[in-house]
Amino acid sequence: MFIKNITILIVSYKSDPQLLKCLDNLSKFRKILILDNSNDIILKKKVKKKYPNIKFYISKKNLGYGVANNLLLKKVKSKYAIMLNPDSRISTKNVYKMISLAKKLNNKFLLITPSNKSYKLKDFFFEKKFLNDENLKNKKFFEIDTTHFYAPLINMSLQRKKKIFFDKNYFLYYEDMDFCKKIKNKNEKIYLMQNIQAQHFFGKSSNIFNYNVIRNFHWGWSTVYYYRKHYDFLNCYKNITLIFLKSFLSLFINKIILDEENSKNSISRIKGMIDSFSNYSDYERNQY
Repeated sequence: MFIKNITILIVSYKSDPQLLKCLDNLSKFRKILILDNSNDIILKKKVKKKYPNIKFYISKKNLGYGVANNLLLKKVKSKYAIMLNPDSRISTKNVYKMISLAKKLNNKFLLITPSNKSYKLKDFFFEKKFLNDENLKNKKFFEIDTTHFYAPLINMSLQRKKKIFFDKNYFLYYEDMDFCKKIKNKNEKIYLMQNIQAQHFFGKSSNIFNYNVIRNFHWGWSTVYYYRKHYDFLNCYKNITLIFLKSFLSLFINKIILDEENSKNSISRIKGMIDSFSNYSDYERNQY
């Protein structure tokens, strides 16, 4: 029996075989939309052969995570959608639990997210000064500020009504936090379900060469862009300065211990921050 009124959205980039493993876990879902950012025709043929009902779109260039998901969101006709990474997993049982909560809330929410062992409770709030409320730890679900998009359930009717999409300027990193900022700015709700888990095998969604160096550049670029976009002058530059100092300290330590790989990662992160601070576009996206 298929789960009704829900569409699975997946953006991939050189994600074979991670994507195939992800799809093996989604046999109960009739509606699955995939957008591949690496123009991988062979992967499309593999997927369509095994899962002929899946709609598989290909982009000739890497659009980035946010822009690709915007395109998929506009194609959704169902009541709900779940965004998955190729390296994310969520059980059918837990999807039913999220839908059950959605009904309990009378659909007065925009996002419901399962928990993940990699994140602490404070990671779901914009201010890292976590609420000192022990009762929160015992609740099955409660309202939060932000979440990473490893498997969020989206209320599509409200998303369409509020016209909330990803900022196209992000290429990699911070798209999800920025999306959540937009939700909160429109006074809509995001919930965390502590009693269910989703898996996310971090850094396993793509097979690209030199991934860590590229990843660090985009993290640096997006970090500065995010703080400049959402924070006042003092808080913005206080946070950016602290991150700069930590990055330079990491580079200094890696140079001393002759760790060439992590030295390259630190340099790439610093370069991304400087380019973003100097108002340069995220040109590294053209390197994919």
